[in-house]
Amino acid sequence: MKPQERGILIGLALALVVALLFVVLRTSGEESDEGAIDDRRLPPATPLRSFKTEGGVEVLVIEEGRGEERQKGEAMDIAFVGYIAASGARFQQNIKLGWVLEDGGVIQGWIEGLAGMKRLERRRLRIPPELGYGAMRQGNIMPNSALVFDVQWAVLDSHDLAEGSGDEAKAGDTVTVFYKGMLENGDVFDTNVGGDSISFPLRKGSLIDGWVLGVPGMRVGGKRRLWVPWHLAYDSRARPGRPGMASIKPYSNLVFEIELMGVK
Repeated sequence: MKPQERGILIGLALALVVALLFVVLRTSGEESDEGAIDDRRLPPATPLRSFKTEGGVEVLVIEEGRGEERQKGEAMDIAFVGYIAASGARFQQNIKLGWVLEDGGVIQGWIEGLAGMKRLERRRLRIPPELGYGAMRQGNIMPNSALVFDVQWAVLDSHDLAEGSGDEAKAGDTVTVFYKGMLENGDVFDTNVGGDSISFPLRKGSLIDGWVLGVPGMRVGGKRRLWVPWHLAYDSRARPGRPGMASIKPYSNLVFEIELMGVK
């Protein structure tokens, strides 16, 4: 081989080595970026408190829960939104009904991050890659991605504002009520207060599930406040409000104040 040809081959080999090094460094840089969390790209969240699990999940408590802490093996209705931490891209929004975390089918970051949760509590989980999907690619989630989940133990919550003394409403009864429906920020989307009362049967299909589950047990003359999670309200459906009132966006939790006027 002539010296000139040898020099050309050596030059090509060096160029190939440099190109390979560039690809490796660039790829490793991208992977490390996937493990970063950019709060600027995520929906704002102001925690009341925060803590870190032994495995490294950062838990931000956005809203305190009520009642006893979740016990190991206890089923939960979980409403959640998942984000890719580095980009803020949402990859999932869902509700899991009757989910027992310890039965499997959930990443380790959830098991650690939801331990000790109370009913209605809202948390933001900042999950490192090794407690998420690790080196596996999962749909739009690249390998070694940190993940962020906004999670709530979303159960129907009722509180009697005034005890009634009349007949008790039971599932299947037709009830007559005055009511006011509100978004969580207090904006009213529907009400008949100040107008005529309305009657309807307490049956699935004629009402949202939150009413079917939340009104029975009331007595005539009583007033009850219901907090209804979105999966027991209008789910992913948007609904316009009455004229001059707020609209309901998809996945909205709702609040109702209900006064029971009659049962038959």
